[in-house]
Amino acid sequence: MAFANLTAATYGCAATMYARWLAGTLKADLTAFSASVSPLFSDDNPNDRTVGNWLVIVQAITSQMTAGITADQSVIDSAVQTLYRFFNQTDSRRATGQISLAQANAVLAAANANLS
Repeated sequence: MAFANLTAATYGCAATMYARWLAGTLKADLTAFSASVSPLFSDDNPNDRTVGNWLVIVQAITSQMTAGITADQSVIDSAVQTLYRFFNQTDSRRATGQISLAQANAVLAAANANLS
């Protein structure tokens, strides 16, 4: 089921991520999500960094995963918590005008394409 907005993604990501982990697709799905969202946030723009820094952590955690459902539970838990913070920060920065609506919408579209 698609996320209606970033708030829904923030609170719904845990259930969908655990389901994808059990299906053996979480590493591939997070990698695809990260690849599609990463170009949206530049280190050259201070407002982008707050969101982009969480994405770097998602990428680092994803690199620790193996394909299938062999990832350690603590790695999955870290990924869920970090993605929760990523979506929360994206929504917060959009609400305060520190990132564009286009960036926030692109994150939501990537979440729906890869994680919902």
